[in-house]
Amino acid sequence: NELMSSHKPQRLLDFQARARHHRQVVLVGPLAKELPPPELLGDSAIMAVDGGSLLAAPENFHYALGDGDSGRATDLDELWPTGKDTSDLALALARIPEEVQRVHLWGFWGARMDHHLCNLGEVHQFLLIHTAHVFFHGPDEHPMLAYPAGEHAFELNGTFSTLC
Repeated sequence: NELMSSHKPQRLLDFQARARHHRQVVLVGPLAKELPPPELLGDSAIMAVDGGSLLAAPENFHYALGDGDSGRATDLDELWPTGKDTSDLALALARIPEEVQRVHLWGFWGARMDHHLCNLGEVHQFLLIHTAHVFFHGPDEHPMLAYPAGEHAFELNGTFSTLC
């Protein structure tokens, strides 16, 4: 499967430079009902993933990609065919520089179970080669965290679950 159009390659370079500098990325996905709160966005590099681009004008995102099946193709910096062999999330994760330490996924949780499983698989593949911590922000106030293999220190307060 080939990229259909990439009409703004400089925006990708700018997104990646910002991500390297601030070491944090926010991906806004197709299930998001609203933009993430300002305290999460901060100075982060912000990428709209397909339908996530519908939440705000293109200038509110540093980059946007997808296949247009849940968003407007005209809002995307990178347009892929809908019949591609990879998910929009995998395409987005592949554009995150290795220097990034935190990835926030906003709008990738809360719909179909097969999409949940696919998204978990994509994050697992990402963490095989990156050391970032990934935060799935869902419908409740507590994000689900994903860490790469290795030793990690963190504080737990209240009820929690683990999946290894």
